[in-house]
Amino acid sequence: MNALETPWGDRVLVLEAPHPPFASLRAPSPLSEGEQDALATRMASYSFSPRRGEKVPKADEGSWFTPTELAIANAFKLDKRREEWLHGRMAAKQLAMNLGIVSDPRTIAIERPFLSIDGKRSEWRVSLSHSEPYAGAAIARAPIGLDVQVVRELDERAAHLFLTPREIGEMQRCTLPHRILHFWCAKEAVWKQRSDEFVTLRQVPLELLDERADALTFDAVETLALRDVIVAVTRPTS
Repeated sequence: MNALETPWGDRVLVLEAPHPPFASLRAPSPLSEGEQDALATRMASYSFSPRRGEKVPKADEGSWFTPTELAIANAFKLDKRREEWLHGRMAAKQLAMNLGIVSDPRTIAIERPFLSIDGKRSEWRVSLSHSEPYAGAAIARAPIGLDVQVVRELDERAAHLFLTPREIGEMQRCTLPHRILHFWCAKEAVWKQRSDEFVTLRQVPLELLDERADALTFDAVETLALRDVIVAVTRPTS
């Protein structure tokens, strides 16, 4: 499993799943304690690619998930849903260790939009996103939103479903590849940060400030194309 290097290394981690992903580790029935230990050991054996100049810390006891977390994951009927659930949380746990919030990933749990540490809600906010084979996590002290989308063709005639006429005009003036996906990711990230304020995605405000060959900067969010994935994360609030 690899971690894509992002310019938001202090806030965002995007993981690429191994092949085959977590489905190959799934037991046909609820895991016994011994099976849970074996699963955790195998998960911990995956290597991560650290950000430049940084050594990625390892889990203290070679375990990523608590028995409670594994029980929740194994309750999903679809392997795909189970993999997404585990993958996103693995990204959050790894990022929390990178940031020095914890040293043991089992002490971290996700209680959106907060991280729970040692069973208590912390001041840290978290946002997760999945787009096979990627999962991402963003952590900050203020509300934060993240979206990850594998690059694909999206008909720009659908833009009116989530963009205003002004935003469509801004998008059409952009020249970077897959511009509509950049706008979609940006909207999704801001929606996750401020979803209690809006009824529809189209109502989420965006104002384009700058365009680069592989990135867009908006007033509240940034996007970036990394290999075959586009990542959007909300900008720090003052």
